[in-house]
Amino acid sequence: MDKPIPVQNNNISNSLKDKAKAEKKRKTRSIIIGLTYGLFSGLFFAACAASVKYLSDIDPGQVAFYQYIAITVFSLPMVIRDGGNVFGPNPSTKYWFLLCGIFDAFTVYLSFMSFRYLPLSDATVITSSIPVFVTISARIFLKEKCGTFQIFAILISVAGVALVSKVPLLMANRTDVYTRESVIGLLASLGSMATESGVYLVLRKLHDVNVFIILFNFGVVATFINALLTISFGEFTLTACGPQQAFVVAVGAFSFLSQLSLTKALEIEEAGPVSVLMAAGDIILAFIFDMTFFQDIPDIYTISGTVLVVTSVMLVGFKKWLDGSSKTFSLKLKFMKILF
Repeated sequence: MDKPIPVQNNNISNSLKDKAKAEKKRKTRSIIIGLTYGLFSGLFFAACAASVKYLSDIDPGQVAFYQYIAITVFSLPMVIRDGGNVFGPNPSTKYWFLLCGIFDAFTVYLSFMSFRYLPLSDATVITSSIPVFVTISARIFLKEKCGTFQIFAILISVAGVALVSKVPLLMANRTDVYTRESVIGLLASLGSMATESGVYLVLRKLHDVNVFIILFNFGVVATFINALLTISFGEFTLTACGPQQAFVVAVGAFSFLSQLSLTKALEIEEAGPVSVLMAAGDIILAFIFDMTFFQDIPDIYTISGTVLVVTSVMLVGFKKWLDGSSKTFSLKLKFMKILF
């Protein structure tokens, strides 16, 4: 006599398989959404950078001051709508808000200064190589993965920054290519890149906090810091009526959208991949704006360095694609995933 078919066990097995497939699809979709937020953050920041470069008559600290006022004002209604404690879910959170505000205030101040003294494309490529700092820092402080593939991409990115900074000419004793303004711009770009890595790490620590509460709190902190920086190293001036005021509003709007996209991206995805997708969007638009609106034609060093930085972005993006893909890969891709 035939044994009865264990229908219930088969149903349970099929149910578990369906749940596993659904979970894998959810994770893949989450990766795509997180990286898309990172890309849009870069696009919005490039638009903000172009607006800042147009405002050449206003101190960088004052422009940053306006930016953070906009971030604070735009985020406050959302904080009120969502309810909860405006200073975060627990007392220790406010210290992370303070640290995030300090890092971000200096990041924006230095990056705006670099836009003032360097071509937009040069400054953007240097500051967009933030994955060099983020990936290493995330590995040290957040214990995120950093394999052979990421290290290789970092080395390529460093080489790209060296070319954009005209290091080969410096090694050939061609110091005539460096002016006081270009040196200030280069140092500001590198300083901005270092402090921005701190922003990424703190935001990863705050991934479970409402995004608008984060924006409101570090916006308040950064507003005061940039006011102090402007008073200490520059001066506040009245903005002229017309296009200048419109660009001030544009800086606030684009920076808010950039920060919102970045914070949402880091809620979903790891810091390293988000930073490289943000760099991709930032670099592409910076070149378009530079050649279209500011008539700054990039030289061979900037172009070569950009190719290396973009290559680094593509490598990390390809690695992330491997991590989020299904099991229906060819043996070659499976081998690459195991290797890296």
